[in-house]
Amino acid sequence: MAGLDALFARMTGRFGRVEPRRPARAYVMGLLAPVERKTAQLTAGVS
Repeated sequence: MAGLDALFARMTGRFGRVEPRRPARAYVMGLLAPVERKTAQLTAGVS
């Protein structure tokens, strides 16, 4: 997860506030999660 932390550290300037950063991080973590099927509901909930 260190690579993901570094990525989001670089993207911090793209988001004006922390509120949009949290769901963006959760979304990316959901996409990278080791689940067989990735639905929108599952992607939003896995982090």
